[in-house]
Amino acid sequence: MAALNHTRTLKVRVRDRHAPLLCAMAREINVTWNYVNALSERLIRERRHFPSHFDLNGYTSGASREFTYIGAGTISEVCRAHATSRRVARKRRLAWRVSNRQSRRYSLGWVPFAGSDTRWRRGQIFYKGHYIGVLRDSYGLAGYQEARGNSFRSGAFVEDARGRWYFTVAVTVPASSPVGDR
Repeated sequence: MAALNHTRTLKVRVRDRHAPLLCAMAREINVTWNYVNALSERLIRERRHFPSHFDLNGYTSGASREFTYIGAGTISEVCRAHATSRRVARKRRLAWRVSNRQSRRYSLGWVPFAGSDTRWRRGQIFYKGHYIGVLRDSYGLAGYQEARGNSFRSGAFVEDARGRWYFTVAVTVPASSPVGDR
């Protein structure tokens, strides 16, 4: 019998000193989102075809050279999230992401990543060449990474309305066998 696994989502608060770096990453994510949003609307209008995230990845290949903080994996995750959101909403175009904090339509920070982009090193999250510290590792993130032998699954750095940042990541845990009478 194969061992059953469950997926859990862990959420850990990031130290406030990393907020400027994460905000800069979020601005580049917003630029990417808005580009993909305009591109998909144009493709739908001209070709009558809703592009998948694979199609959008082709149009954004090489874009990571233009950005300082995000890479190709993050851009691919933005394309995936956009295509999924657009398909679920059944719309040609989604809302624009706004980076200006003074705007009433400000989009809270969001930096998605693929699991292979992040590592747990020296008690911190290592992402795109930066060490990002957490306030309290109540989940024992090192144990989750070592148990799988490689890295976390996909996740994101997310900002709340008060400007605090969190690291959310999906991890696989073995299912505990139910205790009961037979």
